[in-house]
Amino acid sequence: MWIEFIGPIVTSVIALLGVFVGSKLTEKATSKQNKKRILADYYAEVLSSYSNFAMYRNTENLMLLITAIEKCRLLCSKKSNDIFVRLEYAITDKDFKSDQCGHIIGELRISAKDDLCK
Repeated sequence: MWIEFIGPIVTSVIALLGVFVGSKLTEKATSKQNKKRILADYYAEVLSSYSNFAMYRNTENLMLLITAIEKCRLLCSKKSNDIFVRLEYAITDKDFKSDQCGHIIGELRISAKDDLCK
């Protein structure tokens, strides 16, 4: 008598397991997508802050740029982090060279695309 209930019970357990696994996969994909969206916003903030700093080199814009860089460094790749270290050094150097910073920003754009497209 109890043998006839085994088939539906096994089917129910497998269905519940499938729902659980599907839920976890969706959660992981959503989390990764949210991280990329946040990282894209942080990169945009860095590039915008750099533009303001390049136009008006003052302490306020420098602090905003450094803050944006530090936020982005929390989530970015090691390659981008290394570029940020060089950029921070370049923007705080007493002998500021805009062409050197422009080159570093160009590298950062490429690295940001790599980070966001993986």
